Order: sequence, then C-alpha cells, then structure tokens
Amino acid sequence: MLSRVGGSVPLYSTSIGKAVLAQFSDEEVQQILQRTGMRQITPGTHRTLGSLLADLDATRKRGWAIDEGENEVGLRCVGASIVDAGGRAFGGVSVSALEFEMPNSRLAPVAADVTEAAREISASLSAA
Repeated sequence: MLSRVGGSVPLYSTSIGKAVLAQFSDEEVQQILQRTGMRQITPGTHRTLGSLLADLDATRKRGWAIDEGENEVGLRCVGASIVDAGGRAFGGVSVSALEFEMPNSRLAPVAADVTEAAREISASLSAA
C-alpha cells in the first residue's frame, strides 16, 4: 500500500472516502462528483455514478464502507466515518489488508472493530 504525505486520492475510491460520502444525500454526492469528476484508478474503481450510489446505499445500511481494490489493486479496506458533535462526517478510520488476508469471513469482525473505533473517536472528540 502506497501512501504519500500530503497526497490525496478520490473519495469514491477508498473506504474512508465512501464512508464520508455515505453521510451525504445522493443529490449532494452527485454535486460533489460534478465538481471533481470520476476517473478510473484501477479495474475495480466505480465507473458510473449509479454504481457508486448503489455502493453508498449499501454502506449506509451496513454502517461501514468497503474498498475492493478500487484505489489499489489487491487491497481490501474497511472504513467508517468519524463525526463531529453535529453528526457531520469529517474523517474516518480504516483497516487495509491484502485481499487474501481479509476474506469475506473476516469482514464482519473487522468492520465491527472499525465502526466501534470510529464511534469511540467521535465521542472523544465531541466531548473535548
């Protein structure tokens, strides 16, 4: 996994980004993407707004997001948003692993830990 200090990647291609985007309505997501555009980073990156919106709908229902090699081939990431006292997402927590290290059988336990960490951080920051 490659990270660069000061670097950025599109929200729609990462688990944290999708966890944050899921806090917005479909109309707001569409407006954001009209400004930023959508480009394919890997073969797994969403190619259409409809595909992304379906993923965000699933994210809202689950309470966590997943990146299936959408930003980097071979990586699987699970993420949840960190929210402020008003409930607005401004960041997130994620766990990333090679696809074979995080099979479907491990998704639910990892997601539970990630969402709990995000809740605890959100509560801690709101209390500060």
